[in-house]
Amino acid sequence: EYKDAPGVLGKIAGLLGENNVNILDVRAPQSPDNERSLAVVKTNVPVSAELVKKIGEAVNAVKAFSFDF
Repeated sequence: EYKDAPGVLGKIAGLLGENNVNILDVRAPQSPDNERSLAVVKTNVPVSAELVKKIGEAVNAVKAFSFDF
């Protein structure tokens, strides 16, 4: 979850790409009440906790986590 701004999805995609992670699908619904968005990214491989943390820091995320199912 992050404050919506131009380039945020690009930063997320760039960091994933630099780490050889392919994006299979992405959704980014925005809340009009607080100008925050939630990026939901489906990838071809699990994303490490370290990379999730790096992405969260890069986009000033309020929350950043991954799960595998």
